[in-house]
Amino acid sequence: MTTPAPQPPQHWVDDQAGPRWQDELRRVEGRARFLAAAALHPALRQGPPIMLGRRASLVFGPGGSFRRGSGLVIEADFTASVFAPVSIGEAVFVNRGAFFCVYAGLVIGDRVRFGERVSVHDEDHVGAHDPLGGYLVSPIEIGDDVWVGAGATILRGSRIGAGAVVGAGAVVRGVVEPGTTVVGVPARPVRTAGRTS
Repeated sequence: MTTPAPQPPQHWVDDQAGPRWQDELRRVEGRARFLAAAALHPALRQGPPIMLGRRASLVFGPGGSFRRGSGLVIEADFTASVFAPVSIGEAVFVNRGAFFCVYAGLVIGDRVRFGERVSVHDEDHVGAHDPLGGYLVSPIEIGDDVWVGAGATILRGSRIGAGAVVGAGAVVRGVVEPGTTVVGVPARPVRTAGRTS
């Protein structure tokens, strides 16, 4: 008598990054969280709905507004302090733990992707040794199709051109030319339009 060969364990893997019903449940929960936030913040009531992750915290001050295109996804643990106009384009993705602090203004183009724990600050302390001495503020602009890696920080007055890549952990202050990849602290270009330096 022969015994059948042992069968390897069966693992079910969905090629859509999780069962479809879980994706749909996340969408429904995210829209419900957005509706609850919009009930508290009039600045969120104008425009298309957002998929808003768990434990998101949005604070709006005088002058704060939040214009956005369709398809905005904000993952869990997002924090934003909005005291000036924010404009976000179409199909923007903000990963977990991102922090936006806006006192002068923030413009984000279409199809921008933010990695985990990205910080965007358009404000800076006047004196490094005097945190109560006030702030300097300058608006930030991020062009279309920009990819911002995990843990990167974008500081006041920065302008990031279309198609640029900000490497993980980079600190950007100033201008990043379109199509340029920047890395490091402070961020420096390592590649432009397919060329490495």
